[in-house]
Amino acid sequence: MSIIPVSRAIAERAVSLPKHHKDPVDRIIIATTVEHQAQLVSVDRRFPDYQELSGLLVKE
Repeated sequence: MSIIPVSRAIAERAVSLPKHHKDPVDRIIIATTVEHQAQLVSVDRRFPDYQELSGLLVKE
């Protein structure tokens, strides 16, 4: 298993996100999704609270 470092841009975005989610790993997932403009599939109930994920969060 290789370790992929978190970029500075992702780290800065993660700490600047609204505090809807207190789990730092989830905040890094959100920041990574936004930085890469990727699609995110998750059942986490807090993720829709982030307007930063608008258009990026895949809903059922």
